[in-house]
Amino acid sequence: MNFKRIVLLGIVVHLVASIFSAGYYHVDEHFQIMEFTAMKLGLTPPEGLAWEYDHRMRPAFQPALAYAVIKVFQFFSLDNPFYEAVFLRMLSAFLGLACMVLLLFLFLKEIKQERLKRWAVFLSFFLWFLVYQHVRFSSETWSGTVFFLGLGWYLYSRDKQVLSVFKMFLAGLILGLAFVIRFQTGFMIAGFLFWLLLVKKEKFINLAGLVLGLMAAFLAGILLDRWFYGQWTLTAWNYLNLNIIQDKVSGYGIKPWWYYISITFIDAVPPYSLLLVAAFFLIWFFYPWHVLSWIIFPFLLIHTLIGHKEIRFLFPLANLIPVVVALFLQKFMETERLAKIRGFFRRFPWKWLPVSFWAINLLLLTVICFKPADGMIYFYKFMYDRNYTRLYFMGKHPYRSVGTICKHFYKRKGLDTIEVKDLTELKKVLRKSGEDVLFMGYSFDLARKLSQEGLKHTLLFRNLPEWSVHFNINNWLSRTKVASVYRIHSLKGQPE
Repeated sequence: MNFKRIVLLGIVVHLVASIFSAGYYHVDEHFQIMEFTAMKLGLTPPEGLAWEYDHRMRPAFQPALAYAVIKVFQFFSLDNPFYEAVFLRMLSAFLGLACMVLLLFLFLKEIKQERLKRWAVFLSFFLWFLVYQHVRFSSETWSGTVFFLGLGWYLYSRDKQVLSVFKMFLAGLILGLAFVIRFQTGFMIAGFLFWLLLVKKEKFINLAGLVLGLMAAFLAGILLDRWFYGQWTLTAWNYLNLNIIQDKVSGYGIKPWWYYISITFIDAVPPYSLLLVAAFFLIWFFYPWHVLSWIIFPFLLIHTLIGHKEIRFLFPLANLIPVVVALFLQKFMETERLAKIRGFFRRFPWKWLPVSFWAINLLLLTVICFKPADGMIYFYKFMYDRNYTRLYFMGKHPYRSVGTICKHFYKRKGLDTIEVKDLTELKKVLRKSGEDVLFMGYSFDLARKLSQEGLKHTLLFRNLPEWSVHFNINNWLSRTKVASVYRIHSLKGQPE
């Protein structure tokens, strides 16, 4: 197994995903980071932000980082939201790759079987949803990655016997940064602190250094929040008070305690996902004194107890998947009292599972590497690259995903978007303007409908690969939402 070649190939895969997996997994990734950034850049009005802004409950670290990156792009006259977003995804990817290399360096020695080692290495760089997550500039991705970099710094310093108060301070600073990025990471930090205190019995002076680092990061976060919100505030308290104490978060839906088990099993592709569920929920049973158990257990427990649940809330743990699965399998195969269970599983023809897993993984990896995370992103780029000043649309507002808040970050200044209820109203606009207009709709059959209304048109953009049009089996395109932009020619000289 040539580790360097695997890492290099992993870098290539992550770079490809960084370029083409444009957009976001969840709206918070955009509206509570990039739109917050756009507000500081003067692109988004404060009243056009998500409601969390008024309550000052979102940390400012990632908007501040994005702001700094964009300012550098502007300094070199390279200001373009799509280039800047690619850079941020690349930054996320390289941070994720560094985290995986560090985790493998620290924990691979605990895996004795060569086959399991190979699995851990390949999963670290090529597991489809890990690659997808690594390229997301989201709080879930960054908080988990930064946390494990901080943990890795401590474990590396301890293994090399170079642990000092200063190194503990740096570890605390990195772990504190993870908390500043996403407050829920505090449960992982708490588990790690208890492990240091109760299991490792770390020296008091070292623990003090770690706590000082945590406090320094927390204070830095307060300063960033002061810069961003324009007033002193404690975003961590605001978040806790509003979402947990006042229980506003439950207004977004409540799931049963076993939701994370079922959704992980479904989303991570069964039957392979069964191993993932078993590994994370039974790791404490197999390794009760392991540092990873003390990190995973409180994080999963608290999230299980909170009523509102989303699978993305567990993403900070995702970087552990390769190591935890390998450790779990190793213990499962070694433990004598589990011999009967192993005998039961041997009755089934499992040999096809590894081959089918990697085949499915390759397919999904190809999809996530080349398919944009946001289906509208190429439309935004099309509009941004041209100096259009007015767009008429029918149906959903093209720059809105949640309520009335708009994606100003990708919208060129000076572009007006105007809704028309139907093609009859569009005709009125054409007669009144006396010139060509830019029009957008979401039906693949829109061209036919325009022709039926006697409206001459030219297709400028369609949010669909041209080759797919030739594979309209069972007329599936008629049932598909396809964003199309047309130039509707003037009705000047035509009878009403």
